[in-house]
Amino acid sequence: MKVTITVDQGAIKALGANLGRKVQRSTAIALTKTAWQTKADVVEQMKSKIDRPTTFTLNSLVVRPAKYDRGSMTAKVEAKDWQEKYLRNIVSGVGESKRHLKRFELALQAVNQMPRGWVAVPAKEFALDAYGGMGRGILMKIISQIGTELLSGYQNKSTDAKVKARNQKRNGTFFAMQPGNREGLPPGVYQRRRFGSGWGSRMVLAYVKQARYKPQIDLEKIAEKAVSEHFQTEFIKALQS
Repeated sequence: MKVTITVDQGAIKALGANLGRKVQRSTAIALTKTAWQTKADVVEQMKSKIDRPTTFTLNSLVVRPAKYDRGSMTAKVEAKDWQEKYLRNIVSGVGESKRHLKRFELALQAVNQMPRGWVAVPAKEFALDAYGGMGRGILMKIISQIGTELLSGYQNKSTDAKVKARNQKRNGTFFAMQPGNREGLPPGVYQRRRFGSGWGSRMVLAYVKQARYKPQIDLEKIAEKAVSEHFQTEFIKALQS
C-alpha cells in the first residue's frame, strides 16, 4: 500500500544544466514536503475514521523522500511491512475484504477450538498492551493449554502431569466455549483461576463473526489534495532559498 508523488522530468531538463539543477533540487524538496503533508493528513483521517486507533496504526506510514542527486524525482508514502496487510483493508481503496487471521487464531481453528468464519478479539475490561492488543505472554498461555497442533513460534502443551499442574496453578485453566454452547455463555476463551479465597472464570477472548472491511480512507485522493494545496508553495519556497 503506497502512493507516489512525482513530476515529468522532461520539462526540467529543457531548462538547461545550471537552472535545471536548481529546479530539480527545489522540485525534490517540494515533492518530499508534500509527501510529509500527505502522511499527516492520512494520520488525521485515521484518528477520525478508525475507532480508537492504536499507536501501532498511527505510526504505520513512512515517507520515502525524492533525491534529485540520485536521479529520483519521486516521493512516496507507504506502509511499514508489519502493518501492510492491516492497512490495506482500511486505507488502500481497493474494495471490501476480510481481516486476515492472526497466527494464534489459525492455531485455535486447527484444533477446532474456534469455528471458521470467526475471529478472536480481547474481551472487554481485559488489560491490553501498549499497542492496543493482547500481550504475547497471555496468548502463549492460552495456546499452550488449548492447542495441540500449533504453528511455528508457539510451544505445544506439556504432557508431563507435574508441569501441567504447575502451569495451571500459576496461570489458571483456559477453556473455549463455542457459539451456541449449552451453558448459554458468549463464545470465546475463558480463564478459570483463583480470585481471593475462591475460584472464578473470566472471559479473555471473545469470538465474533469475521468482519468485512470497507476502506474508509482514500490515500490517492488525500495525496492529490496535498499536491494541489501544498506543492506549488513548497516549490517556490525551495526555489527562493
